[in-house]
Amino acid sequence: TCSGWQQTKHWGRADGYRLPQEIMGRTLGIIGYGAIGRAIAQRAVGFGLEILAADVNPTMEAPYVDEVWPITRLHEM
Repeated sequence: TCSGWQQTKHWGRADGYRLPQEIMGRTLGIIGYGAIGRAIAQRAVGFGLEILAADVNPTMEAPYVDEVWPITRLHEM
């Protein structure tokens, strides 16, 4: 797998670049939850992702996301 390549110092990007991976159950982080961020989240909901957003003005009522964090928590994302 790709994670083993780093340990063996294998940097063949072309070898692993197009390996299919399951995204269901993974986390998507969206930086900025304006119109574009909402549109991305709306489309991502159908893929079974946990969706987090970081925004300058976080609100509790944000459609499509599990949580909206203040931008000060961006490093945690």
